[in-house]
Amino acid sequence: MLCKKYGISPEQYAFSHDDSGKPIDGKGRPKKFKLSKLKEHIHIGEAVQHPHEQGVEIRLDEFTVDFNNPSPAFVADFSVIGGVAPGRQTAMTYNGQAFPARVGNCYFYVSTYGPDTLAGTATIIIYDGTPAEYSVNIGKTVTLPSGARLTAMEATLDAKPFMAAYSGPAVHFEYSSPEGKAEDFLVFQEHQQIQQGPIEVVLKKYEQPFEYSIQTFCKENR
Repeated sequence: MLCKKYGISPEQYAFSHDDSGKPIDGKGRPKKFKLSKLKEHIHIGEAVQHPHEQGVEIRLDEFTVDFNNPSPAFVADFSVIGGVAPGRQTAMTYNGQAFPARVGNCYFYVSTYGPDTLAGTATIIIYDGTPAEYSVNIGKTVTLPSGARLTAMEATLDAKPFMAAYSGPAVHFEYSSPEGKAEDFLVFQEHQQIQQGPIEVVLKKYEQPFEYSIQTFCKENR
């Protein structure tokens, strides 16, 4: 039913894995595929080069988790760019089985996903003279009208695992005064009454994109 819903052919593509992650058939016998990883830590809309097909790129367009089943179904929509068969394909993992998309003799699907802790963006209001709104990426610095510099060092969507008394998004900033004196402090979105830093900073929101790893299997006799 799920394969039909997403336009996937289970007879041709389905396989599961052994403990080492290698593909096996329904009787536990190894399939003749070579395991490799096409790309780790990519974002929605990013294209990567096919491992064997020169001039062919694979773009991850969308990733969703379908919870309307006994087990979650993880569904990825890809665009194949270039080559002899460009177009859109869908891959899915469900109940321990992978139903990958196919380009040439290689099969691919999203194997892992999670928040990208190094790529978040904080929207903040800084009270350095006249209040002003800024968007700052984690690891980046903004220069304030006074000449001071504010760097977003790291952040989390939920502070509670690290600081039990607090919850919700939090950003660790480093403030460098015009004289060069540096000071670290934390800003919490849901606890704005707590101001630990040398200047007032209000965290309006913190957004953290997800990152994905694309797993690929290619026929060994290629």
